[in-house]
Amino acid sequence: MSKFRCQQNGDSAEVWIYAEIGEGWGWGISAKDFADEINALDVSDLTVHINSPGGDVFDGVAMHTVLKRHKAAVTVTIDGLAASAASLVAMAGDNIEIAQGAFVMVHHPWTFGMGNASEFREIADQLEKIGESLVRIYAERTDNTETRVREWLDAETWMDSDEAVSNGFADALTDQPAIAASVDKRLFAHAPDRLQVAAKISKPAPAAWRLAAAERALTFMRG
Repeated sequence: MSKFRCQQNGDSAEVWIYAEIGEGWGWGISAKDFADEINALDVSDLTVHINSPGGDVFDGVAMHTVLKRHKAAVTVTIDGLAASAASLVAMAGDNIEIAQGAFVMVHHPWTFGMGNASEFREIADQLEKIGESLVRIYAERTDNTETRVREWLDAETWMDSDEAVSNGFADALTDQPAIAASVDKRLFAHAPDRLQVAAKISKPAPAAWRLAAAERALTFMRG
């Protein structure tokens, strides 16, 4: 399946996000491409399928906003994994469903960086601001306190399907079993062992992506 697919049928449409969020990874889904596709849909019902390890937080915020602004009733279905920035996109659903055995992961935003001490302090300040915006989005959609959400983000929290529903990150379980998640566990600090059973372990992030992420951080910081 391609990294991003959109299919319309009359007054409804389905979208599949089955890749990293953002093109900084070299092969992910950019917010611009996503917005172009979604904004072109003149439908009243939109279903968004997610199986993604996340990626660029700025693209994730933009994709979340695009879905929230669309006139359609949005149903998000977490087919395998909605981690990091992908979990943020999932929060745009008017209704969020999760497959049995699927996972949701939330954590604070992070980045690579280069520069002197002053530049690193500025990067840290920006990350804190971004993190607080994520806290507000998660708290509002899940009906949890911001304090509780911060605790989940502090811990890099992985939730299975039952926990996601219990914690408000999904509204209901689907009858379908989860598909294989595409994730490299080495990119995360606390990925659960049980994820390995459901995951298709990908190759490590290439050096080119690491450099692109660092350059993006500096470009944002220097504005």
